[in-house]
This record gives sequence, structure tokens and C-alpha cells, in this order.
Amino acid sequence: MTENLLKALAVIITVCAAIPVTSAVLRRRQLQRLRSGRNAKIALDAFIQHLSNFDRARVEAVDREIQGLVASNFPIMPEDRLLEDLDVDQGELDAFIEDRAIVPSSKDATRGPTSAELAMAMIRKDQSQ
Repeated sequence: MTENLLKALAVIITVCAAIPVTSAVLRRRQLQRLRSGRNAKIALDAFIQHLSNFDRARVEAVDREIQGLVASNFPIMPEDRLLEDLDVDQGELDAFIEDRAIVPSSKDATRGPTSAELAMAMIRKDQSQ
């Protein structure tokens, strides 16, 4: 009986250890699929056009900061939902927002802000200081 219990425990530990690895692999594949259908210049131009009321250099800087939540040099579109579309970790997003003391206005809080909503909050915070 003890031997069966140890075998069962070993299986449970193996499965629990594999879950985070599997999750990371799935996220990486999802981002690769998204990236393959995007052009970095087109994505940046769309971001700049969407935030045309703001300084271009600041929009580009904010875009790079937001990319850090997703993946380096990942072409983010203004309508991308960080939690839902880009699978950003909720805790990482919360820390990002808290560290910058910003409040993104989101039309749908359960799905998280779009990259453009987050960018606007960051730029407005900079302008208010």
C-alpha cells in the first residue's frame, strides 16, 4: 500500500510540475501565431495613428514599454486586449499599472484594458506631472 501511495504521489508531483511548462509553451505558440500575421511597422503606425493626439516619440516609448509585458519587439495593435488577446499575466499587468500609478479606462474591466487604453493612461499621467 505504501508503495502504491508513493507511486501515486510521484505521478501527482510530475503532473503539477508539467502544468506551468505546458502553459508557457501554449502562450509562446499563441504569440508566435499572432506575430506571424503582423508587421511591426504596420502595428507601430496603427498605434501612432490611434494615439495621434499625443507626441509620436512618447507613443513609441509607451509602445516599447507595453511590449515588455508581452514579448520583446512584439507588434502590438491598439485594439489588443492585454489579458484576453495577448495572454498577459494578471499579476504582471496589475504590478505594471500599480508601479506607474495609472488608471486605464477600460470599457470592459473583466477583459482588461486594450494596449491603447493603457498607453493613454501612461501618457496622461506623464502630462499631469
